[in-house]
Amino acid sequence: MVIGDSLAQGVRSLTSKASFFAGSVGARLAESQGWPFRSADHPRPVLLDLAEEIRRLNLTSVLFLRRELEELTDRINDNIAYWMHRLLVADPVDVPPFDNVAVAQAYVSDLFVPAGEWRAKLRTFAGFKLTVPDLLSGRVNVDQIAALYKAINFVYTLNPANRPEWDELSMVGWVQARRPKRLLVSIGHNEAIYKIGFDGVTMPIRYQDLEDSPLTRSDPSPAIPAPRLTTLARMLAGLEDLDWVLWDLLPKISAVANLEPIGVPTTLESPIGEAIYYSYYRPVFSASNRRLSGQYLKKADEDILSVNRQVQATVNAEFATVGRVGAIQFFDDFELFNRIDFKNQANRSSSEGKSRRIIIPPVRNVHYIDNCFLEAWMDGDDHSPHRGAPLAPYRLTAGGVQSLDGMHLTASGYAYKATEIVAQFGATAGLRSDLMPGVFARATESDDLVGDFPTEVNTVRTVILNPLRSFQPLLVDQPDTAAAPVSESHAKAQCWVDLCLIGA
Repeated sequence: MVIGDSLAQGVRSLTSKASFFAGSVGARLAESQGWPFRSADHPRPVLLDLAEEIRRLNLTSVLFLRRELEELTDRINDNIAYWMHRLLVADPVDVPPFDNVAVAQAYVSDLFVPAGEWRAKLRTFAGFKLTVPDLLSGRVNVDQIAALYKAINFVYTLNPANRPEWDELSMVGWVQARRPKRLLVSIGHNEAIYKIGFDGVTMPIRYQDLEDSPLTRSDPSPAIPAPRLTTLARMLAGLEDLDWVLWDLLPKISAVANLEPIGVPTTLESPIGEAIYYSYYRPVFSASNRRLSGQYLKKADEDILSVNRQVQATVNAEFATVGRVGAIQFFDDFELFNRIDFKNQANRSSSEGKSRRIIIPPVRNVHYIDNCFLEAWMDGDDHSPHRGAPLAPYRLTAGGVQSLDGMHLTASGYAYKATEIVAQFGATAGLRSDLMPGVFARATESDDLVGDFPTEVNTVRTVILNPLRSFQPLLVDQPDTAAAPVSESHAKAQCWVDLCLIGA
């Protein structure tokens, strides 16, 4: 089974839908081992398929803004109506539960919230509709959209059968009820680092924030046990049927594709040895006009390393208490992102720089992927985002590890991570490796961002996001001014609204 947030659920390009979930790390890992595995099979995307909406964009659609917005709101409202009926009106159906019950936007605290609490939250949106005047006037409540998105995803993932007794179960509740032999846990990204990577906001990265995981305005407020991360570890350690728990640690935030390096690269001493940081970094797929200094991101990376060490100590202690320390292992996402950090190399064309790219089975003349932001350039140009000129769909020459939002992985990225898990834990966890090359090849072949890059992304960046940034002051190393922590759910909804404000 799998529990956690969007990186566990398999979200790509800020989009939650069944075909993406089928390519999650857990799904690819199960495929490589020949294990049966049931991913969430959402009949429709949750509210909006952002990747498809971007493919609809062109310069003609920009000229006919009003019509485009009306069609967009019609699609979203139709989606809302479908989900409200499916989850609040439709009769129970005879379907089995999912093996992956991770849900995008989840905090540590959300792992304890049962489906019934989310269903109650969903009922508060009865009659909710988006209108073009609301979008153009800025009257859209981003927190409200984020809460609706989160409630839909939680209710369906935890209770796809609409059975009343399943409303009592949370993510942790499903693990306790089903007693799996293997469990993948990936949680903690939304407590701070998502907002840093997506909007360029400075936020503290503290272990205590995982123990005191927030109950935000967008969330229901049940009685959640605290300290929350310790409670989660203690509950999992007590499940004797669990033979293997793989806990995913937090990644290196300076290495995410959405933070584009600008300025001069400098080699700095860090806990991981010498590391390269540029003068500044700016968020790519965001309307935020913020910059993060290399010094801030160096400190953020160091704080993430500290949090990871404390998470390991806490979880190990709980498993050791019940004599089951052999059942828990950790996958070091920080080490993985540091090892493939091609983006931050001072000389990407050097042998050292090129060694950090990931070799993939050739897909439409693409042989490598890396952690730069996605770029498609004229055929024959080198693997650099700084040469050539964007053209019609042709060949991906930069990026490919992370999707359009620059934070979540691509189909290839998720499969590569599964490959690394098999390579690292094959002997100790009894994982076979013979099927993994085929799994990786199928994932890259089906990856539409690698084989069919949507050049409409250039329209989003140049015609939508850049003008929106021009109306904002340039802020360097500035904290978020929101009254409450802002997670991926808020950032996702804000991104949709920003895309709609192209001509506001």
